[in-house]
Amino acid sequence: MSGERLVYSIPEAARELSVSRSTIYRLISDGQLETISVRSRHRVRHSALVRYLDMLQRQHREGTVRF
Repeated sequence: MSGERLVYSIPEAARELSVSRSTIYRLISDGQLETISVRSRHRVRHSALVRYLDMLQRQHREGTVRF
């Protein structure tokens, strides 16, 4: 396995994306960021962060970025 982390807590995911925890919770609520439950706690998979960033890049290219 590579040195890449598999899952992040909400605060860690916020730091990875350079946004607030509130923004992460909003993205989760809006269905833009997928989470998993580990021992009854929300976790964000690395792949979910990558998918979110890919979606932002596509929207930027298409001129449809939503904030």
